[in-house]
Amino acid sequence: MKVRIRSDFRREFYAQVRALNIQFAQWVHKELAADRSVDLTPGVIDYNSYISTLEDRYLRVPGAVLTFGSGDCNQLGLGTEDADKNVPRPRIVPFLRKERVAMVACGGLHNVVCTMEGRVFTWGCNDDGALGRLTKNEEEETCAGEVVMRGEVIRQVAAGDCQSLAVTLSGKVYAWGCHKDKEGKQWQTPLPREGPKTAKRKQETPMVVVSLDRVAEVRCCASANVALRQDGSLWSWGIGESSELGRPACDLKMKVRQADGEYEDVYDFKNIVKDHLTPGPMYAQGTSTPVHQKFGAFKAIGCGAYHALAVTAAGARVFTCGLNNYGQLGTGDTDNREFLTEVTALDGWAVSSVTGGTHHSLALCATGAVLAFGRSDYGQLGSSEVDKGAGGSEPLPRLVDVPKAAGKPVKIASGANHSLCITDACGVYTWGYSDEGALGHGSEGQDVWLPKAIDFAKAGAEVAGMRVVDADGGGSHSAIVGVLQAARRG
Repeated sequence: MKVRIRSDFRREFYAQVRALNIQFAQWVHKELAADRSVDLTPGVIDYNSYISTLEDRYLRVPGAVLTFGSGDCNQLGLGTEDADKNVPRPRIVPFLRKERVAMVACGGLHNVVCTMEGRVFTWGCNDDGALGRLTKNEEEETCAGEVVMRGEVIRQVAAGDCQSLAVTLSGKVYAWGCHKDKEGKQWQTPLPREGPKTAKRKQETPMVVVSLDRVAEVRCCASANVALRQDGSLWSWGIGESSELGRPACDLKMKVRQADGEYEDVYDFKNIVKDHLTPGPMYAQGTSTPVHQKFGAFKAIGCGAYHALAVTAAGARVFTCGLNNYGQLGTGDTDNREFLTEVTALDGWAVSSVTGGTHHSLALCATGAVLAFGRSDYGQLGSSEVDKGAGGSEPLPRLVDVPKAAGKPVKIASGANHSLCITDACGVYTWGYSDEGALGHGSEGQDVWLPKAIDFAKAGAEVAGMRVVDADGGGSHSAIVGVLQAARRG
């Protein structure tokens, strides 16, 4: 069974590569027909970058899961004895030791992993249904448990503050948990044949997002989601009160005149379902056109808490939308953007992937350069040339000072106020807010302003020499997937 499933992943990878090769050949033919002396280098860089994206999507390396940081809501998954402790160095999640984990996603207070066999496990806070399984007590929340989606093979997962998503090998999307509004009310897409007023709820077990198919990958904001479909189009849904949906969306409440003549704010259920909770295409700034129709297919997406980011397949142009109070959209100002707007400061950087935290963003380039923008006062930008004052920010991209000895950065991730990157030497570097140990350096209370390698030798003999293959950050914790030396010898 395991061999068959991995063969399915590899088969889909080669199908995607064949489609990419056809598109690339057509592009080369078109460019040369117009100008025989044209420089094809930018297109080759884009092609290689997209191949790397497909490899990461379908051909992952399995490993063990380690967590560190705050465990105040069971999010470290270390068992009831250590459930509420801060753990400042990486520790193996014991309940997943027998699993071959392919990737990890951190939510605000919970985590989701999928295995090489396409199974999904969750742990952490389940107050809002984010675990996708019914739990009776704290012990069941702090122990990683399987989320049942019978007959499905999952290849990617994502997590927001209170919601979780899973993408099947065929591109179907499952969702559970809820999207909270600014008042803390729970919302979820109504089930088929249910009315709009049933949207004010949580979903405790996985349900299919019926209006999405052929999805390549998904990402989560705090209370909204973005999907990249296999045709390169961008779709969003959830609760988007800060324009993170990148498309027109109603206010959650409308004024209704009461019998006594007074006006009262009441939820606009019908339009909330239509504008927020039903997936729809994201739009380009200044147009009423879906962004992929104007700028072509996209290859990568990322989310901050209240903003979204995306990268085009051709030209690696970066677009952002949503909250911009600290310059986290990279547009050089602090004006919010209702629709996706190009980050012209990143033109020519060959950006391959993007991600975001509460008020900051990261961009990884094909060359290995990492750029950051947004809030800077906790060190989350990883640069020596930023505003370090309280509330400081950088609205234009700055180079992250990754040590030259680190190797080439190949993957980036963000927590709420901290950042992570993995290098081609399989080390992981972290920087930013450190009060609760989410950086994994063994200390709390002192922010780290520049990228610093996690020293696994200090985390214990079992994890010494670990090769990190995946990482993510949550509200005040982090999780990584790494290959242990013992596993490599075996």
